[in-house]
Amino acid sequence: MNARSTSGALLVLLAATACTPGPEPYGVIRDAGLSPDGKTLLVLIEHGTKTTARGNIFRGDITTARPASMRIHGFDRSSGNLGPVSSQPPPAEANAAGDRLDRYAAVTGGTVASLKDCRALYTPCAEATVPNPYRVGGLIVDPQGRRSIEWNGERLVVAPFQALDAAQIRIAREALFRRSVERMRSAATQDFAARATKEDPERITTGEAGTAERDPGMTAFYQLLPGRVTMARFDYGGTTQFAVVWQRDGACVTDSVAVAALIAGCHGTDAPGLERAARGIPRTRPPDPDRMGTTWGVIDGSDMPPGTVTVACHGQPTQTAAKPCDERQGDTACRSALPMLCSKADAALPPRSSLARRLALTAPVRGTELLSVGAADKVCQAALGEGWRMTDGEEAGNKYQVTGIGNVPATSRFWVRAGEGSANCW
Repeated sequence: MNARSTSGALLVLLAATACTPGPEPYGVIRDAGLSPDGKTLLVLIEHGTKTTARGNIFRGDITTARPASMRIHGFDRSSGNLGPVSSQPPPAEANAAGDRLDRYAAVTGGTVASLKDCRALYTPCAEATVPNPYRVGGLIVDPQGRRSIEWNGERLVVAPFQALDAAQIRIAREALFRRSVERMRSAATQDFAARATKEDPERITTGEAGTAERDPGMTAFYQLLPGRVTMARFDYGGTTQFAVVWQRDGACVTDSVAVAALIAGCHGTDAPGLERAARGIPRTRPPDPDRMGTTWGVIDGSDMPPGTVTVACHGQPTQTAAKPCDERQGDTACRSALPMLCSKADAALPPRSSLARRLALTAPVRGTELLSVGAADKVCQAALGEGWRMTDGEEAGNKYQVTGIGNVPATSRFWVRAGEGSANCW
């Protein structure tokens, strides 16, 4: 066969693949809302046809939707019966405002507010004592009537529905989070293994394209990063966002304390900690009740300026510490609940000045809750305000004691930060 006949055969083949089957009818729920008197549920459905043109090997199949009409279906909330249907012309432009009920306010007899879309279990729509009707993607739920409405491809179907209470929603949401994280981790691991057979594992990197979850209202993606690190970000309907990083040793780090409690082997951290994990820098330690943190106490300040206090590792009381003061290994088990010493510096004064900082205590907090420096600083800020942070034993240039303005009672030991050393609870 010569080149001309080969070319002609290819053209015939491409032409043969470009056939167009007949249109298929469809119906899609575009919006739902309540009538002004609250007695009727109104469901807006777009009716039309879809035509699929089977393209060639270059462009693939193309599906074109052609709206024919917009129909408003009524549903009587008291009787549970479907009511009248009014038909309206489709919007002049595709994806225009015609998919909203408020466009048809004159037809429905007044202003219509669209139902809140709960997107499965991502928002607490059903947690109210008497919740309003709401949507779950294509499902319309009326908790008061214990009914649901959905389009089955040909007509609206009404079925019994038992709304979840707050506890059931929490359990279901937690299961959903756990499943989503596990699926994302599995997909990223498989992707990495496939690429590692062709690329240097230490240099593999991807854009924000990998995905493994397709629940309504949830978007998620993962990235493969150099150093055998994977980062995934999750967004549940705009109400809950969190990120998870898996490092080369499988360690899991997240910026969501709630998610950390749900995923085995995962622990929470702050934004800087998450960034460090994504760069492959060793993670902060997971909560360890047997780990030892550093505590200080108040020392005699009779020779100090009035209104100031001096705190140190050898301060009082000493009997509440688990063992003698040790700034390298810590002195108190992190399972203990103790106040935390916070400071707010005055940058206008020399660091060693006794007036250069204010000192104050928070309420008792378990050391296992101090997952990172950032997490500890947030405890200070929540208790005392902006600019406060966990006191570092080295911040005054003297790692053995710190003096500042304040009234710190000598009734309990309190957590302090032992610099960058290992005698911290994180």
